[in-house]
Amino acid sequence: MLHVVKQGSGLRRALRCSVAAAAFALLPGAASAQTLEVAVEASPAGLDPHIVTAFASSQIVLGPIYEGLTALDKDLNIIPGLAQSWTASADGKTVTFKLRSGVTFHDGKPMEAEDVASSLRRVLSKDVGSPLASRLSAMESATAVDATTLELKLKEPSAPLLASLTGIAIVPRGLETNKDALQRAPVGTGPFKFEEWQPNGFIRLAKHAGYWNAAEVKLAG
Repeated sequence: MLHVVKQGSGLRRALRCSVAAAAFALLPGAASAQTLEVAVEASPAGLDPHIVTAFASSQIVLGPIYEGLTALDKDLNIIPGLAQSWTASADGKTVTFKLRSGVTFHDGKPMEAEDVASSLRRVLSKDVGSPLASRLSAMESATAVDATTLELKLKEPSAPLLASLTGIAIVPRGLETNKDALQRAPVGTGPFKFEEWQPNGFIRLAKHAGYWNAAEVKLAG
């Protein structure tokens, strides 16, 4: 479990990991519950990953909830994220992504290419007014070829595209003109899912049991 807690004004960010009592962990068949608490100086303005970009929200709170098509490793190299592979056309104006199969959103629905296409269109939607829109300025269209294949048409070849996609969270389809749906109840594909938010108090996340890359999650709760 992950708690993000607002601390009093002027206090530095603190990080504390509390693990359940060792005696409980030693009981036959008992799982060791874990809670990671992260203290921040300000409560997030909202939880929509396409609208809120402040550090306390986008990095600490939203990072464990959402994922992008691509990701960065510890050395800042671009690696597969929700897309397991991609290819570009000879002229660099069409990029085709093959998505991972078996990925689910926190509400149990499968993540498919139409969700990805919808997410990218949402970032460019004037109704949403995302500050991330400039990252997709080269995109002309996003089309779901089938459930696991996404085709991006570009106005011109874009060298920063794969890096830009690391910061574009994939959300469920159907929210392209909705600015409010994710501000209080975010839904992503990441290792932790949203549970509760007490404004100016805390935000509680819980482990996503159906996470596609569960072996890499080290926090049991």
